Amino acid sequence: MKKTLLAFLIIAIAIAALHSSEIVTSYAQDTPIQWSFTNDSGISYLNGYPIADLGTLTIIIPADQPVYYVYLTEMRYTYATVSGIRSFDGRTRKNTLYIYYVTTINGHQSNWNQLRKSYGYDTPFKIEGNDNSLAGKTVTVDFYIQYYQSKTYYEYNQILTINTDLGLGKVGVTTEPGRISNADKILLPINGGGGAGTDDNTFEIIGGGSVSDEIESGLGETSLINAELSITNVLTGCSLSEITGPDKTKIADLGVKISGSKNNFDLSIVFDDAGASNQFTLRHNTISNVSIPFKIYLGNDEITKGVEYLGWTDVKKNKVETREIRVSGITAAMAESLPSGEYKDTISIEVTLI
Repeated sequence: MKKTLLAFLIIAIAIAALHSSEIVTSYAQDTPIQWSFTNDSGISYLNGYPIADLGTLTIIIPADQPVYYVYLTEMRYTYATVSGIRSFDGRTRKNTLYIYYVTTINGHQSNWNQLRKSYGYDTPFKIEGNDNSLAGKTVTVDFYIQYYQSKTYYEYNQILTINTDLGLGKVGVTTEPGRISNADKILLPINGGGGAGTDDNTFEIIGGGSVSDEIESGLGETSLINAELSITNVLTGCSLSEITGPDKTKIADLGVKISGSKNNFDLSIVFDDAGASNQFTLRHNTISNVSIPFKIYLGNDEITKGVEYLGWTDVKKNKVETREIRVSGITAAMAESLPSGEYKDTISIEVTLI
């Protein structure tokens, strides 16, 4: 069973450093969905029932951004159920799923709510905020599902099937205090959130998108594969001189941790960016036709943009393995010819277990 993970890495450099801040919003979907009897949501009300994580929405608000409210919007659904083989009679039975979201600010849990059914109406949910600005704070929203049955209701070690038309959502913010209207909300672009056919402002809460779909979820030691992809030790910004020359400069660590029915895995990795060129390019923040081509390496292996890299093999189960992401290829002559400003590139990294 193949499994694909997606992450984003933002590379930013500056010549005669220009400061530019923006709200950074990302969504990390937990796939595959795995049911647990341990409640780590922080909602005591949910203790005693099976619970599963759907994903985490992260909104990083710079100190110079006057944000007062954060909203979830366009999160409509009419049904959510889970079905599987019942333990005491072997028959397939269906149960209603309940969907919750938990808001946290700067590491401190703020509130939790149930996401209730909505039959076609778009009622924005204020997930956080008041008349005190959220500037300089990080807001996270964790999504959970749960069914109200005992731990032994479903036969252990099986795949439960989720059916729901919940799929997509958007995030909006307001930059003024007091009561606001829908027209006042500013939709945020979301890294890593899109499903098929979605735009940059939409995130896919759960597999299936905006249409009905069957989604597999694991109860116990099933054949589903759990995998975690991480990007750490990120060089969030630097001067051009720091990455100019023949040496390879580390900009981040790419980490993978896998668990499942196999003891080791091989990886297929694709690095890409949004530029039309067949090279990776850092683009000037205000001058659209100015860019800097550069090279990316995983360890010492050069990566070809948009082409599958198969050099990371034999990844051991239940162990975090990392490789350095490095950049090079910018010459001193190239650097001297460029106008001042901030240059940035967003790299997508898609990892598939094979």
